[in-house]
Amino acid sequence: MARLTLRGYAKHRGCSLGAVQYALKVGRIRRLRDGLIDADVADRQWKARTDAVRSEAGKRSADYRKAEDRKRGPDPVADMLNRARAASASFRARIDEFEFLKLSQQMIPIEDHRKAASESGRRVKLLLQNMGDRVGPLVAGRDVPDAVRLINEEAARILEELSAPSNNGHGKP
Repeated sequence: MARLTLRGYAKHRGCSLGAVQYALKVGRIRRLRDGLIDADVADRQWKARTDAVRSEAGKRSADYRKAEDRKRGPDPVADMLNRARAASASFRARIDEFEFLKLSQQMIPIEDHRKAASESGRRVKLLLQNMGDRVGPLVAGRDVPDAVRLINEEAARILEELSAPSNNGHGKP
């Protein structure tokens, strides 16, 4: 005598939990007092209280529907709907990925990037534009190697300043 839960008995019979619950509801099988099902007794009850003709007719009609579906071939509307659902899910996943990257600060909005690039360009322009004014008086009257050294030092200072973040967040040196 195997005592099983409803799910256990459904697995034992190879049917759904809903089928076992329906069999209990209509009186096809009975539970024990503790709520479990005696598998041997329930199997005999199920067999004795099931109309074999109706049971076979149900199986045949399901088989018939499957065969008809195979004859008809693929349903173009269903295929189109499935493709649309897949595209929608893919699009939603890409949006979610972009939102995650943005929230985790791995991605910045394009306008922020453009603004930062513009400010960096402006900063480079100002530093290089004024280089002559700063270096001119230093190199006046010097020999060529000394003038080249001073120009290189000023260029290195400018590059060092450009590689550092801006002081006030506005791109001004």
